[in-house]
Amino acid sequence: MRPAILIAALAALTAALPAAAMNPEARPQGEAMILGTYHFEGSASDLVSRADDNILAPGPQADLEAITDRLAQWAPDKIMIEATPDRQAEFDTAYRAYLEGEAALTGNERQQLAFRLAKKLGHERIYAVDHKADMDFDAMTGAMDAAGQTELKAHFEASVAGLRALLESPEWTEMGVAGRLALMNDPEWLNQSHGLYLDMAEAGSADNPVGADEMSEWWGRNLHIYANAARLAEDGDRILLVYGSGHAYTLRHYFEHSARFKLIEPAPYLTPAQ
Repeated sequence: MRPAILIAALAALTAALPAAAMNPEARPQGEAMILGTYHFEGSASDLVSRADDNILAPGPQADLEAITDRLAQWAPDKIMIEATPDRQAEFDTAYRAYLEGEAALTGNERQQLAFRLAKKLGHERIYAVDHKADMDFDAMTGAMDAAGQTELKAHFEASVAGLRALLESPEWTEMGVAGRLALMNDPEWLNQSHGLYLDMAEAGSADNPVGADEMSEWWGRNLHIYANAARLAEDGDRILLVYGSGHAYTLRHYFEHSARFKLIEPAPYLTPAQ
């Protein structure tokens, strides 16, 4: 066969693939919403975190009631949380105790958001879909020092200091729960947060790529989370993932590019309609 004819044949075959070979039987598409949140009780493993000592007070509780009322209008079929599958029985027990009136909600966002919403929707359980992977921030800053990356380290430290300042600011307090969640799910916030991970990926050198190795673990963790959630979702399900906001950008990317799901924005459900 002449090269020109072969090239034309390959081009025709490639053009036909998306409609035929790549999607022979389309599955009913579900919907996925990623609700990025701060950790209400703080987190020792996060680089920047601040516990919300006031989360059980009447004001924040009213906020959470209103937020979950609005999320209930979307009516997810399954609610998934930042906990590893080996803890499923633990959360089954805790959720059952809450449903039966034997235990009040703790201050943790998994209970304040996921348990509260699941009860309103009559769900029998919530689903633990996390994947364990630690991030060694000291190793990355040490690699920056070893590689002489003074500007990168200064930029990284300034970004972290700015985030800490925000969490300690009067503005953060005045936002309330709804305002904080709205901010942390805003596309600009998500882009800037993801940019910090990309900065960390540069730590080290080609011979000692500590940052890229650490970030590979991070992005791999989020891919495991996506896979755990997707395996639990039945065709056509609406699923809600309640997760630390640092995961939101990457999880959104995975779900947005999956043929199985349409990504749904949480923003309209976080604050009252204007």
